[in-house]
Amino acid sequence: MQVDEAKQLATQEVDRRHRTSEFWQQVDDLAEVQLTEEMPEFWVFFARSEKLIQASHAPGGMHVTVDKQSGHIWTRTEIQSYYEARAASSRQKIAA
Repeated sequence: MQVDEAKQLATQEVDRRHRTSEFWQQVDDLAEVQLTEEMPEFWVFFARSEKLIQASHAPGGMHVTVDKQSGHIWTRTEIQSYYEARAASSRQKIAA
């Protein structure tokens, strides 16, 4: 999968969430999806909302994480598990 294909999938996911979520239906100023992070396993895209930023709503838009191999849209649970596993594997033991 190429990054432009992943961006298209992320855009489709933003549109889907915008149509199906009560919260996102109220956000009428989502900007074009932009690549914000790349990891070995996935790309992270972000659709910014100036209104959410002005309202101090973190993160100020919608993140979509796209798997580099399959194009699968990662769930919040999958993302959390990934970062927890990374944190656990990077912890170094401290010698006493």
